[in-house]
Amino acid sequence: MASSPKKEHFEELVESMAVEKVERTLALSSVEKTLQDSEACKLLRRFMESANKSLQCLDIYEKCAEFLAEKHPIYDSFELDILARLGLAPHLKQNLSYRLENGDPISISLCLKNIMRSCRDEIEEFFTDFKDSITKKLTNLKLEPQE
Repeated sequence: MASSPKKEHFEELVESMAVEKVERTLALSSVEKTLQDSEACKLLRRFMESANKSLQCLDIYEKCAEFLAEKHPIYDSFELDILARLGLAPHLKQNLSYRLENGDPISISLCLKNIMRSCRDEIEEFFTDFKDSITKKLTNLKLEPQE
């Protein structure tokens, strides 16, 4: 595996963004909207890393969204294997396994959405801290003298 370039920390990423983009991210009113916005989600990921939060729920959420975005999905155990490697909770894994065995795409899609809701609920626990950190950094950026 090739080494990746050094990832920007949360504060460095906020500082490198235009104030308007930071304000737009801050204006997103919910975890759901934040997760649907690629830039805001990247910022959330950096916040989670810098706050030593587990990225497991975010990784699983993004993978489920990727599966659901497919035009004509044919679901099989491949999806379950990927989510299991990402750390899907046993009860959710069992539920998805049952749906996959039945082979009903609508039931599988609903199960994936349920997994996403569970992950979103986990992220919700520190979402206020995320927003507060953005607000604090944005205030500092606005107070800094412009060159």
